[in-house]
Amino acid sequence: MRDEAAFGLVELARDLATAESEADLERVYLERPAPVSAMPMRGLYLFDPCTRAVERYAATNVSDVFLARYERVGRSEDPNIAWLTHHRRAAYSLRGRSSRDWMESRVYREVFSIHCMVHAVQAPVVVDGQLAGTLAFGSPDSRPPLTAAELRLLECAAGVFSLALAGVRRSERLEHRHIQALSALDVSTTPILMVEDPGDVVRLNAAAERLLDRTVEGRDLAYALIARRTTRERSFSREARVRWLGGGEGVIRAESRPSGDDARGTVTVLSCDGGPPALTTPRWSALTDRERDVTRLVAMGYTDAEIARELSLSVHTVKQYLKSVYRSVGVRSRVELARRVLTEASFPTA
Repeated sequence: MRDEAAFGLVELARDLATAESEADLERVYLERPAPVSAMPMRGLYLFDPCTRAVERYAATNVSDVFLARYERVGRSEDPNIAWLTHHRRAAYSLRGRSSRDWMESRVYREVFSIHCMVHAVQAPVVVDGQLAGTLAFGSPDSRPPLTAAELRLLECAAGVFSLALAGVRRSERLEHRHIQALSALDVSTTPILMVEDPGDVVRLNAAAERLLDRTVEGRDLAYALIARRTTRERSFSREARVRWLGGGEGVIRAESRPSGDDARGTVTVLSCDGGPPALTTPRWSALTDRERDVTRLVAMGYTDAEIARELSLSVHTVKQYLKSVYRSVGVRSRVELARRVLTEASFPTA
């Protein structure tokens, strides 16, 4: 019996470890068999970390009427809650009182009697030393009183849940900070490239996107700027000669260093001599309506054949329109043309 209980706790810990949110924890916990098989009614209550008020609750094998009535009139009257809050141990309806006394209490008559719940247990969920919620267990009078070993098993189940909840909340806090940091980087006027792991794509902040979008080479240049010469190289410098969309050439320099103590991640700061020249305003007004239609579809990623079908033209005619557009706008390829459209507010949208 003891080995079976221990194995059940291990399985519970394994399944809860897969949860990525509090909703996942709730689902996984309630779908699993009860830690004590003769306590089939189960509930889960989680408190708001700031107000300590009940933030979410769910249960199995009890009615919504019971849950609503417990929150409305039962929680404030439940002696188990007061005992658990003080002792941080599993509180049991028959601890220190007879079943008759319990069944004559107001909270039993108004709430627990709905399911004849003579045996009611609340086990503490503790995170960072604070009461974060409870696991509730219940059974009708058809079973004998819980033993000390069974109460301890329910406490252990709550302890396993506590560890899983702490992990989920820690991950959520880290994710929130990560999003805040990325938002702050986008506000920065310094062009920055970030790689969290060697297998990840390069992340560019808004300033880096604006800088690389002004080059003929485009954002793919970022990979050359962060390339290491050796795997042992941690802090390093790179530079690349680029052609500006506005004409002329320049040099972009990159200074890379590890992101904190994590040798896998890299933060790269970009700079260039004097900055890229301002883009000259393309002569969009010089284009015919049909040339603007072709240009708009090029910017949307259409191929020549797709443009031809969309506009009911021949592929040859599309190519001729594109040659004329290239001359008018001053670009040499559809990639440059698309970038000009996407970076210039002056291109007509309709």
